[in-house]
Amino acid sequence: MRHLVKTNFEPLFKNLFDMENTNCNTNANTPAVNIAENETAYHLEFSLAGYKKEDLKINIENDTLTVSANLDSDREKKENTTEGEDKKYTRREYSTKSFSRSFYLPEQVKEKNIDATLENGILSLTLPKAEKVKAKEISIK
Repeated sequence: MRHLVKTNFEPLFKNLFDMENTNCNTNANTPAVNIAENETAYHLEFSLAGYKKEDLKINIENDTLTVSANLDSDREKKENTTEGEDKKYTRREYSTKSFSRSFYLPEQVKEKNIDATLENGILSLTLPKAEKVKAKEISIK
């Protein structure tokens, strides 16, 4: 796997507009990601034009969410070559390559209920939040 970048959600929310202090990935070899939050869930959107559902792998291990694509070298070479059978590119600004992006999950994410969809080149992940544990009063006997 290439380009393993770990990002914690919390700094992204605390310093949203202070890009120098966040752990945002600006590497051109990895897909861009948008992260949003509401009261019930975190929402991640990856820009993955050119990738197929079969190319992608989503894994959770040790409170770390990893989204990756591992394209075999023949396909990667074929899709990213500058010359095709009937055309020669004069400019290439996007391509599909193997990548890996990892994020530390906040404690309140319900790992079992994560939903993922790939539509129109956008991989959307919804990570539901667990309900906050309410304080419980214990009676003295």
